[in-house]
Amino acid sequence: MQQWADVNIGAAWKAIDRPVLIVYGTSDFVATAADHPYLADVINAFHPGTATLRPIRGMDHPMNKAVSMAESFARSTPGEFEPKLLETIADWLRSERTTKNVR
Repeated sequence: MQQWADVNIGAAWKAIDRPVLIVYGTSDFVATAADHPYLADVINAFHPGTATLRPIRGMDHPMNKAVSMAESFARSTPGEFEPKLLETIADWLRSERTTKNVR
């Protein structure tokens, strides 16, 4: 955890000048609700308009279906994968190819 905490996330994202999709589940109990918009803000501060934020309702941190954070937290076995994640990524990729420069 200390090695992870020592990473300068801003510097790492500053070096990337490409479109970025940030997805998160509304049932994620691992990352805070503020983490995802903050990351988008950091990326867009360095490269305006490159970060896209997409929440996925009912998905948890391991990308499984979960009605709530409590359900995800209480789970003792692997959950069912949330296919909305793949749909969200595919929609974003199609959008990126048609609306922005593909590099």
